[in-house]
Formats: sequence, structure tokens, C-alpha cells
Amino acid sequence: MIENYYYGFEISISEKAYSAKPNREDYKGMKFHKVVVNPSKFMEYIRLGYSYCHVYKNNHRSNADFLYTYFVNIDVDDSKVSLADYLNKPYMKPTLAYTTFSNKKNGLYSYRLIYCFSEQIDAQIYEPLYRIICSYVGLEKTKDDCGRVLAQLMNGNSLPDMEYYLSNRVYDVSDFAQKSSLQLYCRERKKYNSKELNCKKESNSNNSINNIINNTIITDLNRLELPVFLAKYVRLGIVEQTKLDYNEDGYCLIPDTFMKVFNRIVWTNKQARISKFKDGEGRRKRLFVDACLIRKIEPDITFEKLLYNLVYRRMRYYDNRDEVLTNKVLIEKAKYVLDLPLSDLDDLEPTKHGKFTTSKEYCIEHNLKRKSYARIIQKDLNYQSIGEWYDLNKTISENYEYAKQNDIKVCISTLRRFCKD
Repeated sequence: MIENYYYGFEISISEKAYSAKPNREDYKGMKFHKVVVNPSKFMEYIRLGYSYCHVYKNNHRSNADFLYTYFVNIDVDDSKVSLADYLNKPYMKPTLAYTTFSNKKNGLYSYRLIYCFSEQIDAQIYEPLYRIICSYVGLEKTKDDCGRVLAQLMNGNSLPDMEYYLSNRVYDVSDFAQKSSLQLYCRERKKYNSKELNCKKESNSNNSINNIINNTIITDLNRLELPVFLAKYVRLGIVEQTKLDYNEDGYCLIPDTFMKVFNRIVWTNKQARISKFKDGEGRRKRLFVDACLIRKIEPDITFEKLLYNLVYRRMRYYDNRDEVLTNKVLIEKAKYVLDLPLSDLDDLEPTKHGKFTTSKEYCIEHNLKRKSYARIIQKDLNYQSIGEWYDLNKTISENYEYAKQNDIKVCISTLRRFCKD
């Protein structure tokens, strides 16, 4: 499980938004289309009053046409426990949660919990996964068990008093593999909070506290199951590339210093999957380079955060079934890289990249296809660069000759389009 503000996944959204709970006629005419969202965008659709569901063949919502989903939804109706009070319980937090149109009717509370996943969930594992999550979060006996139904749609809530929660946590199915993990997580988190409180009472020294925190995370890494460890320290966050700042038009020029940690992705039938590094592919060296790149991207990174990132990368991008990449190896690499002078990382070359990139969120918000919008931006940028040297007092041919003499790469057809536009 990770905390990821940018991870995109597919859901189906109604064509219309609703200012009140849809009625029978609304449901009859309700149509859906597939969109790509991140947790924040998902919540935005919900708050606007859109209904949502899983992904289906030809957008036809039925059990038979169910293709896959990236989320599990749990309905909580007519509860004596409010959403805020429920979220204070020591359970694995949902990716997002919100109160429904029926909240506070008859003095009772109604809300939805949504758990988003980093992988497609098919029909075979959906209901078992739904049941396991319900048991994890203490909701084995809910009044409305509709969340287990593949064709179930869920309504948003556009009311002004709607309450919502957004954690940005994206889970792996394996996070819910063993129920004992939850019990261990709760127990260890309680111990950790107690230790942290005692540390603050005993000393005001930053170095002393940092040393104790370092020892705590190492102890936890060696004692806790991996999903529990990742859940406990999710606040640290994942570092994968240089942070990019998008402008108001939804794109940014990628700086020459752009760095990105390498992930090997393989495409099969237009589906991307991770190809893990295996024995014989220099896993130790690759992991060391990963650590160096992460520190280069975030020079002030803490030991905690760097170690957390190495643990996450080992799980996600490395085949460690032979257990060669031990916790000790990760700890040593994190300490070694943090001890390096930053000047030793100057030899790391920037990652090859394009001139610009577009924002997924911007394209979703403005109903744009990302590839098509990228072509528009590319055209605008090309025209801007031509405009910097093009002389309107000369002919197209004369300007083309000027470009050739000054090693400016441009074709005459582009110059004709530039003048025409």
C-alpha cells in the first residue's frame, strides 16, 4: 500500500450529475462512460453529484458485462457511529470516504468507504476481497451489502453539508491477505506512539530523537509483516521523480535537470505491467543506484524516508524470492548513500525526457484526450520557437534559408502552416 496523489485508475462515471438522490426515472436513463481518475479527482466527481460504478463491456452495467475494477465500495447505512468517529478507529483507512444523501436521517449516519487498488480486480476475486475488507474494518454485518454486487452503482453527494475524507492511500490486494496483519498493526502502532511520546519527554535533542526514530523503523522493518510496515510509515511518501509544476494550461516544460528512478515497464496488448529485476541482473547495484537517484531528487531526504522507499521498491520492482535483498542490505545502502557528499552524486546524468508533459488531472477536468492535447501543446510550442526568429518582412523561402544557415531544425511545410495559422 502506498500514498499516491498522482496514481491514475479507471472508473465509470454517469453522464449527468445529481443535486439530490436519483429517483426511479433517473436510474432508468442513467448512462455511464469510462474515465481515468486519481483519488482526488474521484472525490471531485462524487462531490459534484455524479454516480459511479466499475468498468463494463461497452459501458453496459451488468454482472455479465463486468470487466474489472480498481476499487471496492462498502456501504454503511443507519449507523449509530458517525463517519468522523468511525475513521478514528485503528483500521486500515479507506482511500476516500463520504457521507451519502441519506446521512442523519432519523438521527442515524450513512456513508461510504472506498478502497482503491494499484491493480485490476477481476470478477473472480472481487467478492472474496470485498468480504475480507469488511472483516478488516469491522463491517462484516452491514445493513446494505450491495457493495459486493458487480453491477452495483453508487451515488455521489452534492449536498453542502456532505462530509468527506481523502487519504490518497492506494492498496495492493496482498495488503489484505492475512487478517492477523491488522491485529499486529494496531498493537505495534500503539507501542510506537508510546515510544515516540516517551522520547519527546526524555529529550529535546533533535539528534537524539532522530536516532531513536531510526532505531524504531529498523526494529519495525525486522518485526512487522511487509503490508503492516508500509501502512504504518505511509506518511513518509514515495519519491520517484523530480517534482513538476504545471501551469494554468495543464502542461509544464520539463527541466534539463529532470531525474526519474527507472522502472522497467512492459506493454502487452496495450496493458502495462511491471517486469521485476531478477537474479543475474545486478539487483544490489540497481538498488544502490535507486537510492542515489532518490537522494539526488530529494537532497534533504531523511534516513526513514529513504529506507521506506527502498523497501517499497524492493517489493514492487525486484524479484526477491531468493531473499538476497535482505533488510540489512537495504539499511546499509540507505546509510551509505546518506553519508555521501552531495557532490558525489553530480555524475548522475539527468533522465532522458521530452520537452514537456501534460497533466492527467487537467485533461480529465477539461474532457481532453491526453495524446490529442499533447499534439496541440507541441504545435503551440513549435510556433512560439519559430516566432522568436521568424521575420515577417521576408518571404517563407527567405526565412527557411535563414533557418538552414543557423542550424534551426524546421521544415518549410511547418513555416507555411505557421504563416497560415
